[in-house]
Amino acid sequence: MSTGQGKQVHDVRSRNWKNGAIPVVLTLSTTSLCSPNIPAPIHTLLHRQTFLHIGLSRAVLRLSSSAIVANTNDGFWFEDEKTKKPLRWQLFAGVLFDLLHGSSSKENMKKDNFSENSERYPWKIRLHFTSYPKDKIISCKDDTVVRQSFANSLKQSLYLQYDSSKIAMQISKNSHDKLWLCISKSHFMDFSDISNDIRAESSRINNIPIRIYVDNKAVLQKPCKFDPDNDYGGLQSVLEEVLPNLFPGSPTSSVGLNDNDLEVLVQGFVVPREVSVYDLWLSLASPDLFLYVVVRTLT
Repeated sequence: MSTGQGKQVHDVRSRNWKNGAIPVVLTLSTTSLCSPNIPAPIHTLLHRQTFLHIGLSRAVLRLSSSAIVANTNDGFWFEDEKTKKPLRWQLFAGVLFDLLHGSSSKENMKKDNFSENSERYPWKIRLHFTSYPKDKIISCKDDTVVRQSFANSLKQSLYLQYDSSKIAMQISKNSHDKLWLCISKSHFMDFSDISNDIRAESSRINNIPIRIYVDNKAVLQKPCKFDPDNDYGGLQSVLEEVLPNLFPGSPTSSVGLNDNDLEVLVQGFVVPREVSVYDLWLSLASPDLFLYVVVRTLT
């Protein structure tokens, strides 16, 4: 990568971290109230590169004084008010939001549909301290569980990149601590320095680690073979291989969808499908170094 290209990638990453925040309104569920006085909802900004339990920790602490805290190891949990779905705490906040609410599409930005688009913001989340939905989301008793989940995800992505656990095993405890602090405090510059030490030159990469979410279904994890000369044919080729029944470009596509029926998002952006997977990963990978691709069917 040339110096100019490296600066462009750094600028995109920086803007994504610094400006990629979602306005949130957090409300305490009435089923968790311990008094007749309902606390006021809390308005805050939630960074895309953090987790709900981390980015909303101060708001949760404030609301907990008015809540019944169940004596269990499950902890508290979040619910998306619009869809009524429990939120998967192990996903980055930005990925969660994209899965549930998509992008500001051109159609919704038209004047007659502006109210529909405006419903996306702020993101309305309900906080629960009781009735943990164990059948729908994994238990999370405290922040250490979130941190361990992130560390495991980082190890997976590094293994996929190099077909080896060597790089992951060489990360010091101090580096792990710094990475987690960067996510907790949304400190991009420190994160960039550490992640650059972990990332190798492209000549050493065997695969690009990708996770694809389709609507609200289970994740599809894809180690995309990296070819510096061909770059695997772009994002469209990856989607056609992983989701042959969904994407019309595939010869085995059978659902009859066209481009207007599908929305492909990376970090909240609708991305051109011919774009280089390697460039997407360099610029818009999440802190665990996976490239998260969200596919939403709009019909």
